[in-house]
Amino acid sequence: LNTKYLFKDKPPLNEDEKRLRVSSYSPVILGAYDSRGNFTGVYPKQDLSGEYLYAEENIPGSSFTASGDTQSLYLPKEGTYTFVYKGTGTGPTTIKVENFSNDVLSPVSAYVDIPTTSNTSATFTLDSAAPQEASIQVDQNGDGQTDTYVAPEGRPLSLAELIVNLKTAVNGISFPKPQQKIQFLNKVANIEQK
Repeated sequence: LNTKYLFKDKPPLNEDEKRLRVSSYSPVILGAYDSRGNFTGVYPKQDLSGEYLYAEENIPGSSFTASGDTQSLYLPKEGTYTFVYKGTGTGPTTIKVENFSNDVLSPVSAYVDIPTTSNTSATFTLDSAAPQEASIQVDQNGDGQTDTYVAPEGRPLSLAELIVNLKTAVNGISFPKPQQKIQFLNKVANIEQK
């Protein structure tokens, strides 16, 4: 076969093609904003119960792929990105951050088994030069407030993040006497002030 469009060997990859890949494995929609407000991912302001969902690729040099409950964003390796996800069902969410260069994925960080419902939304910001430093801020009930923080595997949460998680856990407990919950939350508030 003699054609100028088909080749036997794969062309060499450009070293400038380094990307950051962020993937979700769960019942969520995933997207990201760059510092200029451009968006790539499943457009969040649409009817998420529809059979087909609209996706955008407005961040220059970005791309979005989806297959089943897996979605991946490929973003240029320069810049800071704010990632958002919204639950579309119930189940655990896993987010993986990887470097992608020369068709090779290198793990950076993973956030595993985050409880998710259709009311859950979350955000996190990554500097593509040092993406392993982010904690995910999870709003579990859709009220617009961070209920829990999730650190990547192998990295502890900050004291402030742990206190938020403790408050959420205490509010979810059914105490035999209502005063016990109030007393416990007051003790947490004292720790927070110190």
